[in-house]
Amino acid sequence: MEFKIVHKLWTIWVTRQWCQFLFMQRCEEGFAMARASGDANAFAKVLSALGKFTRLDHDEAICPDYSQIVPQQFELTTDPAVAGFERIPNVQERVRLLFKRFKKEAEEADAVEVVQPQEPNTHAAAHPSRIDCCEAYHLASAIVLPETASVLLREPRPWKQLPMVGLATLETSEEVKKGVRTHSAKLTATLCGGRLALPLRPLAYRLTCVNGKQYLLGTADPPFPLTTQEEKRPGNAAETSAVSLVVSQHSFVPLLLIFP
Repeated sequence: MEFKIVHKLWTIWVTRQWCQFLFMQRCEEGFAMARASGDANAFAKVLSALGKFTRLDHDEAICPDYSQIVPQQFELTTDPAVAGFERIPNVQERVRLLFKRFKKEAEEADAVEVVQPQEPNTHAAAHPSRIDCCEAYHLASAIVLPETASVLLREPRPWKQLPMVGLATLETSEEVKKGVRTHSAKLTATLCGGRLALPLRPLAYRLTCVNGKQYLLGTADPPFPLTTQEEKRPGNAAETSAVSLVVSQHSFVPLLLIFP
């Protein structure tokens, strides 16, 4: 019990400077004992420990003399001449006159109708005629505009066309819960040639519609689309086998129209 109390007090009150002093004293005792016994090996070991403790094998760090740094004294002032500006006479009166002038100009200005960009035509995108995919990280530089449900792809991406049979089906919906709007999309397509060896990384899909417009499903940021493949085995010899591709996503960003 007494040992625990002494150890606790030691860890609380002993400083680094005291430990350094104690180490130097023990090194002097070690040198004295090595000299008295004529043990050169013991003398060399104590000397090695002292060299590592004082870091004599490292270059001396050259640090700036912080005592020469004079703290900057700041003084608050309302005089603009300190910053190199001339004082404006009767500035409050000039502000009042300018405000009155601009208010009158705004009231006399003709109203201009601002046409908002059209939202993506989800009906035209309901049956994509072509599907391309690439790894989602390639879209890191894409500019997403959630207000207009559109995206700008400034650089070409390594899109890979999927071997699709016929037209795909795209279902979109949105839901509002506790003031938060979420969007859901489900893409279903029939592929030929067996299962695809898709990358393990998250994917994004570019959908091309029959009217030529293109839409983006998935971005470089999560949540990413979930991709599954299911083989359709024929019931008789007259039918052909195929793979059903299903891509689903639940996100705060809707289906994005790609600017040409």
